[in-house]
Amino acid sequence: MSTDQLRNRRGTWVFLGAVSGVQLTKATNFEYQIRNVHLVSSVHLPRRRRRFGIKPVLSEIRKRHDGALDYFFKRHTVLAVVRRTGKLSAIDSKVVELVREELAILAASQLGYGARKSNATPSLTSVSKRELTSQLFLNVSKYGWTQPNAALGRLGKLALNDRWRKFGQQVFFTKALEILRSNANTKSSWRRDLKNALVLIGQSQTSIDLPQAFLWNMIALELLLTQQGDKVSKELPRRVEAFLGWTADWKAQAFPDRIRKIYEKRCKLVHQGQRGEIEPKDVVFLDELLLNVLANIVGHAKLFPSKDKLVEFSEKLKAERLLGIAPRVRPKTIRHLRKLLSPRHYEW
Repeated sequence: MSTDQLRNRRGTWVFLGAVSGVQLTKATNFEYQIRNVHLVSSVHLPRRRRRFGIKPVLSEIRKRHDGALDYFFKRHTVLAVVRRTGKLSAIDSKVVELVREELAILAASQLGYGARKSNATPSLTSVSKRELTSQLFLNVSKYGWTQPNAALGRLGKLALNDRWRKFGQQVFFTKALEILRSNANTKSSWRRDLKNALVLIGQSQTSIDLPQAFLWNMIALELLLTQQGDKVSKELPRRVEAFLGWTADWKAQAFPDRIRKIYEKRCKLVHQGQRGEIEPKDVVFLDELLLNVLANIVGHAKLFPSKDKLVEFSEKLKAERLLGIAPRVRPKTIRHLRKLLSPRHYEW
Protein backbone atom coordinates (compact mmCIF):
# COMPACT_ATOMS: atom_id res chain seq x y z
CA MET A 1 0.00 0.00 0.00
CA SER A 2 1.40 3.40 -0.96
CA THR A 3 1.80 6.22 1.51
CA ASP A 4 -1.00 8.19 -0.15
CA GLN A 5 -3.34 5.21 0.06
CA LEU A 6 -2.47 4.70 3.72
CA ARG A 7 -3.03 8.37 4.55
CA ASN A 8 -6.48 8.30 2.94
CA ARG A 9 -7.56 5.07 4.59
CA ARG A 10 -10.06 5.49 7.41
CA GLY A 11 -9.16 3.88 10.72
CA THR A 12 -8.18 4.37 14.35
CA TRP A 13 -4.79 6.01 14.64
CA VAL A 14 -2.52 6.34 17.66
CA PHE A 15 -0.11 9.23 17.40
CA LEU A 16 3.23 8.89 19.20
CA GLY A 17 5.32 12.06 19.24
CA ALA A 18 8.80 12.54 20.67
CA VAL A 19 8.76 15.22 23.38
CA SER A 20 11.73 17.17 24.67
CA GLY A 21 11.99 19.49 27.66
CA VAL A 22 10.00 17.19 29.96
CA GLN A 23 11.15 14.61 32.49
CA LEU A 24 8.64 12.10 33.81
CA THR A 25 9.28 10.75 37.30
CA LYS A 26 7.92 8.34 39.88
CA ALA A 27 5.82 11.20 41.33
CA THR A 28 3.47 10.92 38.33
CA ASN A 29 4.04 7.20 37.78
CA PHE A 30 6.07 8.02 34.65
CA GLU A 31 3.06 9.34 32.76
CA TYR A 32 0.93 12.47 32.84
CA GLN A 33 -2.37 13.53 31.27
CA ILE A 34 -2.53 17.19 30.33
CA ARG A 35 -6.01 17.49 28.83
CA ASN A 36 -6.47 15.28 25.78
CA VAL A 37 -2.80 14.47 25.45
CA HIS A 38 -1.00 11.86 27.54
CA LEU A 39 2.73 11.91 28.14
CA VAL A 40 4.27 8.52 28.86
CA SER A 41 7.76 7.20 29.39
CA SER A 42 8.88 5.21 26.36
CA VAL A 43 10.32 2.61 28.76
CA HIS A 44 6.91 2.05 30.38
CA LEU A 45 4.78 2.32 27.23
CA PRO A 46 5.14 -1.36 26.15
CA ARG A 47 3.49 -2.57 29.37
CA ARG A 48 0.83 0.15 29.33
CA ARG A 49 0.11 0.23 25.61
CA ARG A 50 -3.44 -1.16 25.84
CA ARG A 51 -4.61 1.77 27.95
CA PHE A 52 -3.56 4.03 25.10
CA GLY A 53 -5.36 1.96 22.46
CA ILE A 54 -2.31 0.07 21.16
CA LYS A 55 -3.26 -3.61 20.91
CA PRO A 56 -0.25 -5.05 19.04
CA VAL A 57 2.87 -5.77 21.09
CA LEU A 58 5.35 -3.01 20.31
CA SER A 59 8.26 -5.40 19.99
CA GLU A 60 6.32 -7.29 17.29
CA ILE A 61 5.64 -4.04 15.44
CA ARG A 62 9.36 -3.28 15.48
CA LYS A 63 10.24 -6.76 14.20
CA ARG A 64 7.64 -6.51 11.47
CA HIS A 65 9.40 -3.40 10.16
CA ASP A 66 12.87 -4.97 10.20
CA GLY A 67 14.17 -2.70 12.95
CA ALA A 68 13.27 0.50 11.13
CA LEU A 69 11.43 1.74 14.25
CA ASP A 70 14.13 0.74 16.75
CA TYR A 71 15.72 4.17 16.76
CA PHE A 72 12.39 5.88 17.46
CA PHE A 73 11.56 3.76 20.51
CA LYS A 74 15.10 3.67 21.92
CA ARG A 75 16.10 7.28 21.31
CA HIS A 76 13.14 9.12 22.81
CA THR A 77 12.44 9.01 26.55
CA VAL A 78 9.07 10.81 26.61
CA LEU A 79 6.27 10.30 24.11
CA ALA A 80 3.04 12.22 23.60
CA VAL A 81 0.13 9.87 22.90
CA VAL A 82 -3.14 10.81 21.18
CA ARG A 83 -5.78 8.47 19.75
CA ARG A 84 -8.06 9.59 16.92
CA THR A 85 -10.37 8.01 14.34
CA GLY A 86 -10.61 9.08 10.71
CA LYS A 87 -8.44 9.51 7.65
CA LEU A 88 -4.84 10.28 8.56
CA SER A 89 -4.73 12.97 5.86
CA ALA A 90 -7.54 14.81 7.68
CA ILE A 91 -6.34 14.43 11.27
CA ASP A 92 -2.52 14.45 11.31
CA SER A 93 -1.95 18.21 11.31
CA LYS A 94 -4.75 18.71 13.87
CA VAL A 95 -3.17 16.17 16.21
CA VAL A 96 0.24 17.82 15.95
CA GLU A 97 -1.30 21.22 16.69
CA LEU A 98 -3.20 19.74 19.65
CA VAL A 99 -0.01 18.33 21.15
CA ARG A 100 1.87 21.60 20.71
CA GLU A 101 -1.00 23.49 22.31
CA GLU A 102 -1.16 21.18 25.32
CA LEU A 103 2.60 21.26 25.79
CA ALA A 104 2.22 25.05 26.02
CA ILE A 105 -0.42 24.49 28.70
CA LEU A 106 2.05 22.28 30.56
CA ALA A 107 4.66 25.04 30.25
CA ALA A 108 2.19 27.38 31.99
CA SER A 109 2.66 25.31 35.16
CA GLN A 110 6.01 27.13 35.51
CA LEU A 111 4.23 30.41 36.26
CA GLY A 112 5.47 31.35 39.74
CA TYR A 113 7.40 28.08 40.06
CA GLY A 114 10.90 29.51 39.65
CA ALA A 115 12.91 32.14 37.87
CA ARG A 116 12.12 32.43 34.17
CA LYS A 117 15.82 31.91 33.45
CA SER A 118 15.39 28.34 34.74
CA ASN A 119 12.24 27.54 32.76
CA ALA A 120 12.14 24.57 30.41
CA THR A 121 10.50 24.47 26.99
CA PRO A 122 8.30 21.38 26.51
CA SER A 123 8.39 20.78 22.76
CA LEU A 124 7.31 18.29 20.13
CA THR A 125 10.89 17.66 19.04
CA SER A 126 13.27 14.76 19.46
CA VAL A 127 16.12 16.85 20.83
CA SER A 128 16.13 20.13 22.77
CA LYS A 129 17.65 22.60 20.37
CA ARG A 130 19.77 25.57 21.33
CA GLU A 131 20.74 28.30 18.95
CA LEU A 132 24.21 29.80 19.16
CA THR A 133 24.96 33.43 18.47
CA SER A 134 28.30 34.09 16.82
CA GLN A 135 29.53 37.66 17.15
CA LEU A 136 32.70 39.61 16.60
CA PHE A 137 33.44 43.15 17.79
CA LEU A 138 36.50 44.84 16.28
CA ASN A 139 38.05 47.90 17.87
CA VAL A 140 39.28 49.46 14.65
CA SER A 141 40.97 52.37 16.40
CA LYS A 142 43.19 50.30 18.70
CA TYR A 143 43.15 46.98 16.86
CA GLY A 144 41.49 44.95 19.61
CA TRP A 145 38.67 42.46 19.31
CA THR A 146 36.27 40.37 21.35
CA GLN A 147 33.96 37.52 20.36
CA PRO A 148 31.09 37.21 22.90
CA ASN A 149 29.44 34.07 21.48
CA ALA A 150 26.50 32.84 23.52
CA ALA A 151 23.88 30.09 23.64
CA LEU A 152 20.24 31.06 23.27
CA GLY A 153 17.21 29.22 24.51
CA ARG A 154 16.67 26.94 27.49
CA LEU A 155 18.10 23.45 27.55
CA GLY A 156 16.73 22.16 30.86
CA LYS A 157 13.78 19.83 31.39
CA LEU A 158 10.61 20.40 33.36
CA ALA A 159 10.77 17.59 35.91
CA LEU A 160 7.28 16.41 36.82
CA ASN A 161 8.43 15.50 40.32
CA ASP A 162 6.97 15.80 43.83
CA ARG A 163 7.91 19.46 44.18
CA TRP A 164 6.30 20.36 40.85
CA ARG A 165 3.19 18.26 41.58
CA LYS A 166 2.67 19.83 45.03
CA PHE A 167 3.13 23.34 43.65
CA GLY A 168 0.48 22.64 41.02
CA GLN A 169 -1.93 21.30 43.63
CA GLN A 170 -1.41 24.18 46.04
CA VAL A 171 -1.42 27.06 43.59
CA PHE A 172 -3.42 26.77 40.35
CA PHE A 173 -2.33 24.23 37.73
CA THR A 174 -4.02 21.05 38.99
CA LYS A 175 -7.36 22.79 39.52
CA ALA A 176 -7.08 24.54 36.15
CA LEU A 177 -6.70 21.18 34.40
CA GLU A 178 -9.68 19.78 36.32
CA ILE A 179 -11.81 22.64 34.96
CA LEU A 180 -10.53 22.13 31.40
CA ARG A 181 -11.24 18.38 31.51
CA SER A 182 -14.75 18.81 32.93
CA ASN A 183 -17.92 19.49 30.97
CA ALA A 184 -19.90 20.47 34.08
CA ASN A 185 -20.14 23.52 36.36
CA THR A 186 -18.29 25.97 34.09
CA LYS A 187 -19.54 27.59 30.90
CA SER A 188 -17.90 26.25 27.73
CA SER A 189 -16.82 29.72 26.57
CA TRP A 190 -15.17 30.28 29.97
CA ARG A 191 -13.27 26.99 29.67
CA ARG A 192 -12.15 28.06 26.19
CA ASP A 193 -10.88 31.41 27.51
CA LEU A 194 -9.09 29.66 30.37
CA LYS A 195 -7.46 27.20 27.98
CA ASN A 196 -6.34 29.93 25.59
CA ALA A 197 -4.98 31.99 28.48
CA LEU A 198 -2.94 29.02 29.70
CA VAL A 199 -1.54 28.46 26.20
CA LEU A 200 -0.49 32.12 26.03
CA ILE A 201 1.03 31.99 29.51
CA GLY A 202 2.97 28.86 28.56
CA GLN A 203 4.26 30.53 25.41
CA SER A 204 5.28 33.54 27.49
CA GLN A 205 7.05 31.38 30.07
CA THR A 206 9.18 29.75 27.37
CA SER A 207 9.86 32.80 25.22
CA ILE A 208 13.36 34.29 25.19
CA ASP A 209 12.07 37.43 23.46
CA LEU A 210 11.17 40.01 26.14
CA PRO A 211 8.48 42.01 24.26
CA GLN A 212 6.87 38.80 23.01
CA ALA A 213 6.76 37.33 26.54
CA PHE A 214 5.24 40.60 27.76
CA LEU A 215 2.58 40.62 25.03
CA TRP A 216 1.51 36.99 25.57
CA ASN A 217 1.12 37.69 29.29
CA MET A 218 -0.84 40.87 28.65
CA ILE A 219 -3.25 39.19 26.25
CA ALA A 220 -3.76 36.33 28.73
CA LEU A 221 -4.65 38.79 31.51
CA GLU A 222 -7.10 40.66 29.27
CA LEU A 223 -8.61 37.37 28.12
CA LEU A 224 -9.29 36.30 31.71
CA LEU A 225 -10.62 39.60 33.02
CA THR A 226 -12.23 41.64 30.25
CA GLN A 227 -15.14 41.29 27.86
CA GLN A 228 -15.86 42.59 24.38
CA GLY A 229 -16.94 46.20 24.65
CA ASP A 230 -14.99 46.91 27.84
CA LYS A 231 -12.75 49.94 28.02
CA VAL A 232 -9.75 47.82 28.95
CA SER A 233 -7.60 50.63 30.38
CA LYS A 234 -10.39 51.33 32.90
CA GLU A 235 -11.74 47.86 33.59
CA LEU A 236 -8.47 45.91 33.84
CA PRO A 237 -7.29 47.60 37.08
CA ARG A 238 -10.79 47.29 38.52
CA ARG A 239 -11.01 43.54 37.79
CA VAL A 240 -7.55 42.92 39.23
CA GLU A 241 -8.62 44.95 42.27
CA ALA A 242 -11.43 42.46 42.86
CA PHE A 243 -8.73 39.89 43.72
CA LEU A 244 -5.94 42.03 45.18
CA GLY A 245 -7.55 45.31 46.30
CA TRP A 246 -7.76 44.09 49.89
CA THR A 247 -4.00 43.55 50.23
CA ALA A 248 -1.51 45.98 51.73
CA ASP A 249 0.46 45.85 48.47
CA TRP A 250 -2.44 47.23 46.42
CA LYS A 251 -1.76 50.78 47.57
CA ALA A 252 1.76 50.42 48.97
CA GLN A 253 3.07 49.04 45.69
CA ALA A 254 0.87 51.35 43.56
CA PHE A 255 -0.76 48.46 41.70
CA PRO A 256 -3.46 50.52 39.90
CA ASP A 257 -0.90 52.95 38.47
CA ARG A 258 1.48 50.14 37.48
CA ILE A 259 -1.33 48.27 35.70
CA ARG A 260 -2.23 51.39 33.72
CA LYS A 261 1.41 51.93 32.77
CA ILE A 262 1.91 48.40 31.50
CA TYR A 263 -1.32 48.70 29.51
CA GLU A 264 0.07 51.88 27.92
CA LYS A 265 3.22 49.95 27.03
CA ARG A 266 1.08 47.19 25.55
CA CYS A 267 -0.73 49.72 23.33
CA LYS A 268 2.54 51.30 22.19
CA LEU A 269 3.92 47.85 21.38
CA VAL A 270 0.85 46.69 19.45
CA HIS A 271 -0.01 49.92 17.65
CA GLN A 272 3.38 51.60 17.25
CA GLY A 273 5.82 48.70 17.44
CA GLN A 274 7.64 50.26 20.40
CA ARG A 275 9.55 47.28 21.79
CA GLY A 276 12.25 49.24 23.62
CA GLU A 277 10.03 50.34 26.51
CA ILE A 278 9.36 46.79 27.72
CA GLU A 279 11.47 45.87 30.76
CA PRO A 280 11.96 42.58 32.62
CA LYS A 281 10.21 44.08 35.66
CA ASP A 282 7.07 44.52 33.52
CA VAL A 283 6.95 40.81 32.73
CA VAL A 284 7.69 39.86 36.35
CA PHE A 285 4.82 42.11 37.51
CA LEU A 286 2.46 40.53 34.97
CA ASP A 287 3.55 37.08 36.19
CA GLU A 288 2.53 38.11 39.71
CA LEU A 289 -0.87 39.38 38.56
CA LEU A 290 -1.58 36.29 36.47
CA LEU A 291 -0.50 33.95 39.26
CA ASN A 292 -2.94 35.56 41.70
CA VAL A 293 -5.80 35.92 39.24
CA LEU A 294 -5.51 32.30 38.08
CA ALA A 295 -5.10 30.86 41.58
CA ASN A 296 -8.22 32.65 42.80
CA ILE A 297 -10.34 31.94 39.72
CA VAL A 298 -9.68 28.20 39.65
CA GLY A 299 -9.69 28.01 43.44
CA HIS A 300 -13.25 29.37 43.44
CA ALA A 301 -14.70 27.51 40.48
CA LYS A 302 -18.23 27.55 41.94
CA LEU A 303 -18.08 31.30 42.46
CA PHE A 304 -16.77 31.90 38.92
CA PRO A 305 -18.53 29.40 36.59
CA SER A 306 -18.42 32.01 33.82
CA LYS A 307 -16.75 35.30 32.98
CA ASP A 308 -20.10 37.04 33.52
CA LYS A 309 -20.00 35.94 37.16
CA LEU A 310 -16.46 37.29 37.51
CA VAL A 311 -17.56 40.66 36.11
CA GLU A 312 -20.61 40.64 38.40
CA PHE A 313 -18.29 39.91 41.36
CA SER A 314 -16.16 42.93 40.44
CA GLU A 315 -19.21 45.18 40.11
CA LYS A 316 -20.56 44.15 43.53
CA LEU A 317 -17.22 44.96 45.13
CA LYS A 318 -17.27 48.34 43.41
CA ALA A 319 -20.77 48.99 44.79
CA GLU A 320 -19.65 48.05 48.30
CA ARG A 321 -16.78 50.49 48.07
CA LEU A 322 -18.94 53.35 46.74
CA LEU A 323 -21.59 52.82 49.42
CA GLY A 324 -18.97 52.54 52.14
CA ILE A 325 -20.46 49.36 53.56
CA ALA A 326 -18.55 46.54 55.25
CA PRO A 327 -17.09 44.04 52.74
CA ARG A 328 -19.27 40.95 52.34
CA VAL A 329 -18.89 39.90 48.70
CA ARG A 330 -15.23 38.88 48.65
CA PRO A 331 -14.79 35.48 50.35
CA LYS A 332 -12.12 35.13 53.03
CA THR A 333 -10.54 32.33 51.00
CA ILE A 334 -9.31 34.77 48.32
CA ARG A 335 -5.51 34.54 48.46
CA HIS A 336 -2.57 36.81 47.81
CA LEU A 337 0.43 34.88 46.55
CA ARG A 338 3.53 36.99 46.95
CA LYS A 339 6.76 35.58 45.61
CA LEU A 340 10.12 36.45 47.11
CA LEU A 341 12.06 37.94 44.22
CA SER A 342 15.81 38.07 43.75
CA PRO A 343 17.93 39.72 41.02
CA ARG A 344 17.84 36.37 39.21
CA HIS A 345 14.11 36.76 38.57
CA TYR A 346 14.82 39.86 36.48
CA GLU A 347 17.46 38.21 34.32
CA TRP A 348 16.57 37.60 30.69
